[in-house]
Amino acid sequence: MHDPFPFSAPPRWQHTLGKTVPCEGIGLHTGIEVRLSLGPAPADAGLVFMRKDGPHRSASIALHPRAVCQTRRGTSIGNVDGVTLATTEHLLAALAACGIDNAVIEVSGPEIPAMDGSALAFATLIKEAVPVSQNIPRRYIEVLKAITCLDGNRQVSLKPSTIPKISARIDYPDTLIGEQSYHFDVTATGFIKDIAPARTFALAHEIKGLKEAGLALGGSLDNCILVDGMTIQNPDNLRFYDEFVRHKILDILGDLALAGAPVLGHFISDCAGHSLNNTLIRTLMDDPDAWRWKTFTESPDKTTL
Repeated sequence: MHDPFPFSAPPRWQHTLGKTVPCEGIGLHTGIEVRLSLGPAPADAGLVFMRKDGPHRSASIALHPRAVCQTRRGTSIGNVDGVTLATTEHLLAALAACGIDNAVIEVSGPEIPAMDGSALAFATLIKEAVPVSQNIPRRYIEVLKAITCLDGNRQVSLKPSTIPKISARIDYPDTLIGEQSYHFDVTATGFIKDIAPARTFALAHEIKGLKEAGLALGGSLDNCILVDGMTIQNPDNLRFYDEFVRHKILDILGDLALAGAPVLGHFISDCAGHSLNNTLIRTLMDDPDAWRWKTFTESPDKTTL
C-alpha cells in the first residue's frame, strides 16, 4: 500500500518546516473555535507556542517540564505571565514523532483544536509544511539510569535505551476497553500508521461531571470515542481493536516532548496519565546523574530511529 506520508527526518540533524501551514477547529474542553498555524523557526529555537488572541497577542510559551500547569484530561502549559494553552499533547506528539525540532506554533485561542481527536490531521499538516534539514546536530536527552514514579497503583518508568520507545498498559474493568497493552519503537512511519490515527476517548458516566467542571465543552462523537459499558456510542467503528492504548502512547509522546528534546530512553506506563508523565519528566531533568546531552555525527540506527 502506498505510504501517504513518505517523509522521515534523519535523526542526526535538526529539522524545521519549509513553510507556514494553517488549520482550524474546536477546542475539546473549551468548545472555542481556534485557528492554528505551524511555521519555520531557526535551529536551536525549539518548539515555541504563540498566543495571538486579544490581550495575549504575541505571548510566547516555550517547552519545559515546569511549563506544565494543568494535567486533568490533557496537558496545559503556561508562561511566567500566566498565559496558558490547553490540550497540547496531540500536536506535540505529531511534531516530535515526525522529527520537527524547531517551529513556531501560532494559536488564536486558549486551546489547541481537537480536530478528530487524534493526531492524524497534525501529521498531515506537517507533511504539507515540507520538513527541511537545518544541518545542525540534533541534541538528544540520553537516559543514563532507571527512574520510577508511583501514584497508588499507577506507575511510570524511564530506562536507558539506544532508541526512543514506549510501552503502555491500561485497564478499564467492566468496559469494552478492558485491559490493553502496546509497545512502540518511535519512528515517523510507525507513528503515522499505528499511533497518529488513535482517537481520544471518554466513559459515558464521566461526561456530566466533566462538563460541570468546565471540561469537554467541545467534545462530540466527531472528536472522541464515547464508551458506554460494553459498547461505543460512535456510529463509526474503532480504527484499531486496541485504539485506546494506542492513544495512550500518543499522549505519552506529547508529554515527553515537554522535556524540550527527543528522549533516548524506554518510557513504561502502567495505568498512568498526564500528571504522572510530567512528574517523571521533571524527576529525570532535575537529576543531573540521570541524563546527559547526546548528538550523533551519523544516524545511530537508520532503520529504527
